[in-house]
Amino acid sequence: MGSNPCLVPGWANQAARSCKFNFRTRDFSGQESNLCIMIRFGQDSPVDKHVSILEICRQLDRWMAEASRDGASPSSNETWCGKRDRDWQIDQNLQGAIAAFSARWLPLTARTQMTESSDRHAIVSLWRDARRNMLKVINRPSYRSMLTLFLFALTPIPVGISDDECADGISGMACVHAALHQIQTLRARHRDLQFSGSMVLLSLRGDMNSATTESIGTSGFLNAESIAYWAALTFDTSASLTLNCRPLLSSGLFGFESEIPWRLVRTCSNMFDEASRNWSQASSEMTDERADQIVAAAAAWKLMGWKLTAIFKEALRGGHDESEVTRAYVAVLASIEQFNAIYRRPLEACQRRMPYLNQAIKLRWCE
Repeated sequence: MGSNPCLVPGWANQAARSCKFNFRTRDFSGQESNLCIMIRFGQDSPVDKHVSILEICRQLDRWMAEASRDGASPSSNETWCGKRDRDWQIDQNLQGAIAAFSARWLPLTARTQMTESSDRHAIVSLWRDARRNMLKVINRPSYRSMLTLFLFALTPIPVGISDDECADGISGMACVHAALHQIQTLRARHRDLQFSGSMVLLSLRGDMNSATTESIGTSGFLNAESIAYWAALTFDTSASLTLNCRPLLSSGLFGFESEIPWRLVRTCSNMFDEASRNWSQASSEMTDERADQIVAAAAAWKLMGWKLTAIFKEALRGGHDESEVTRAYVAVLASIEQFNAIYRRPLEACQRRMPYLNQAIKLRWCE
């Protein structure tokens, strides 16, 4: 890996912990790369502070482990040693994915005498190590595993990797689909059945059997789980739009209007419209907090636009009736008009103040 193999993982972990964005109860971060989202937990949460998506996934896994422990039978106590080892391996795989994802910026931040060739060698080595562990990550469902898969899917293939090597391993898109399947399983909190010849195996060995314990009935757990689901929904929507595949977490042409996430986005858009009208009447100054709200709300509606565009493509691709195609096309145009009517002017005001806003908002604006 170069002259200092410990440098990259340590720096990458620090970068992952420091890169955070606001997430509010009525505002969403709709960017596909905004995996480090900050939230404020409810009063019954273990901590009342802003944490990253990394901490959210770790806390969710802790809550799930507590639920499994409370619902486990006495005969299953002997497996806790193995579960502790499994938990350690999940953490190691996540750290490897963070290092591979962040290594592209190593030449810009490292304060060492590493040469350009050793930088490239470090980036390639981290990518190969991360991909080598992806199959293990897929077979160990957890919220941290879901985050690991998403991070690797966002990691660019390093320069110097041949086409044959790319084909001889798991792809980023396969990681996205595996992560989406994992969050479906985790939210359902059930065990998968695996068929092997004449045998039927329970793949999770009771890790998610209990759904009634106190730890996963709190508003803190539900809020954190909703944030993880929203992050996964951005990947699901992006994949259906750019890769012409059917969504896994959301309905397509028929039924998506009744789903809670998209209904919530429309409701939040109306709330933002009312709030922005009051801002215009008061002629108040653009603050960091207000700019943060504007960027987050616009990003949420942009994801809605992606969803409607993906549905329009689905209608064309599936050969549906002309009336359905027209309805989907009109919905796309209406979303663009609503974006211009509600978000265009606040975004322009935000852009004029951009040199004076904090770095986190500038980063979110660029993304």
